[in-house]
Amino acid sequence: MTESADHNPYASPLAEDEPGDPPVWDAFSRNGLVVTAPKSELPARCFVCNQPATRRHRMRRDGWVTMKGLVSVSLLWYYCDTHHKRQWIRRLSLPATALLILLLLQMGPVVTLAIQAGNVGLVISLAVAIVLLVSTLYGIRLAGEWIGGRPTIVEVTPARVKVKGAGAAFLASIHRPA
Repeated sequence: MTESADHNPYASPLAEDEPGDPPVWDAFSRNGLVVTAPKSELPARCFVCNQPATRRHRMRRDGWVTMKGLVSVSLLWYYCDTHHKRQWIRRLSLPATALLILLLLQMGPVVTLAIQAGNVGLVISLAVAIVLLVSTLYGIRLAGEWIGGRPTIVEVTPARVKVKGAGAAFLASIHRPA
């Protein structure tokens, strides 16, 4: 047994001067979708803008029915502070949309009555109100791009999950050449 006096088997490993390769994630992008394993964690970067992330979110779906059986999906993704703060708009957009649609449905009979009564001014003002409501609905739809995506499962197999909603920068960062 000839060991040098300088070798200590209990010494801590020396730190490398340069960091190693970045961790290999099981997720990659294809055709604008994130493809990953059913139980996975996406890289710790914002799901929208690919900036360093600070907020963690999880989606769990147990018993997803596929042709090959039941699959449990557990997906962990991240947001930066900016996109996390914008999520409150998404939570309000569904009730606001429902309210605007109810208003549009109630305006139909009013417009019909105004036309029958021959009140042109009321018909024009109701038409303007309808246009404003429809444009507001369209604005809520466009705000989704500014708010940032939320993962939505598109397809599930026992081996892979395809998820839409990621930003272009995030998709480019995990792109794997085919």
